[in-house]
Amino acid sequence: MEHTSSPIVTILTPAYNAERFICRCLDSLLAQTYSNLQIIVIDDCSTDTTHLLANDYAQRDSRIIVMQTERNSGASAARNTGLAAATGEYITEVDADDWLAPDAIEKAMAEAAENTETDFILYHTILVDEKTGTQSPYPIERTAKHVMTGAEACHLSIGWGIHGWGLCRAEIYRRFPCQTDAGLYGDENSTHLQLLHCREVRLSAGKHFYSVNDSSVTHVVNMRRFDILEGRMALRQQLIKLGAQHQTIIRQNKVRWTDFIGVCHLFWLHSSQFSSAERAQIWQRMEKAYSTFRFSELPWQTALKPRYTIMPTLTMFYRQVCLTFLLKKFFS
Repeated sequence: MEHTSSPIVTILTPAYNAERFICRCLDSLLAQTYSNLQIIVIDDCSTDTTHLLANDYAQRDSRIIVMQTERNSGASAARNTGLAAATGEYITEVDADDWLAPDAIEKAMAEAAENTETDFILYHTILVDEKTGTQSPYPIERTAKHVMTGAEACHLSIGWGIHGWGLCRAEIYRRFPCQTDAGLYGDENSTHLQLLHCREVRLSAGKHFYSVNDSSVTHVVNMRRFDILEGRMALRQQLIKLGAQHQTIIRQNKVRWTDFIGVCHLFWLHSSQFSSAERAQIWQRMEKAYSTFRFSELPWQTALKPRYTIMPTLTMFYRQVCLTFLLKKFFS
């Protein structure tokens, strides 16, 4: 189906050492029944054949632009590099290991065309286990509606009761580009803020396939895994500054607390893999994050949960949770 007079949709595809997946991704984008596309592949200084493969596609189809970052900077910085060249009225992100059903963008844009107040259209996301090939729908929170206000969608996106994959109106996306000071979680933070500032958010039937694989940067144990500490703090500050609803702030604090416990568990499991200097740096980051938690800003059931109770110092809290981790491991 031709859409030459329809709005341009820009697709941002950051790619780093994605030679295993990039062809599958680009094939799916070129197969879209909505053809008025600008596809921007941003190679984040890959050391494999990603750049060559992307260039080969660009030579075959003029809708594809291949860019390269000056240095390996992560997906958020790569997306922002691509954003500088984006001309679309709507912007969507499709990572190099993900792909779309042929009619995904057409279905999303149909929602936009019929509903002029809609600023963000979410795909119907399917989670794909790369090891087994198993596919399962993303578990949308039960309270999610087909049509939501931006405030409602932002609230549900905290903790990912709804996901953030879809088409965003370009002026909103540009207002809240990926945060490069929040490490691995800059793109997540920006999605929450984009949703917050939408008039309407709608769910669409267009399928987006999200690859779940152990090679993802969020599954590798290194210093960047602890970026979640600063990322969650930065989001809290932004939500407060931009006037998010009180219940959304409370929800984010609860998620942030759960994530902090997860960081403690990660450190407990893998601290021996880090140098003494790295362990000291991680502990310092954990202390800074821990100091921002307030008993009054958490549901009492969370703040007083047995074995995870807020304590006066991080050292006291960490000893408490380490004992819990040890007991769970012993009795599992």
